[in-house]
Amino acid sequence: LSNTYVLGLAIRKLGHFDLLLCGHESEDRGAGQIGPRLAEHLGLPHALAVTSVSIEGQKAIIEQQWNGSQAHQLSLPAMVCIKEDANSPSIGTAIRIIRASKEKIPVWGVGEIGADPVLCGRSGAATLIRRTYFPNE
Repeated sequence: LSNTYVLGLAIRKLGHFDLLLCGHESEDRGAGQIGPRLAEHLGLPHALAVTSVSIEGQKAIIEQQWNGSQAHQLSLPAMVCIKEDANSPSIGTAIRIIRASKEKIPVWGVGEIGADPVLCGRSGAATLIRRTYFPNE
């Protein structure tokens, strides 16, 4: 709850959008829950395991790799959870990298996004991970 609650409020603060992209397995210990939970929180149609996406009018045309390859359409605004191997990112030019490093990234606290502090962080978490480890084989 905590992650999607805070991300949802921050996205709403940013304003209008057509398409939200997130990783198929985001920073949730690989459980793949943040994208679908965030989409549900925002009331958006969404798709998992997306390998390609294109926009045609008010629709996102997506291809999924889930028990074979499937093509679907989503009405915008929407969220798609992109698989790791969907893209080969290019490295920006030196000038673009320097410009990007000088950009100011806004940092918002609980007050700036209108969050209830009780629902943020550990106190608002739906799950608590006590320990992670690799089992002995």
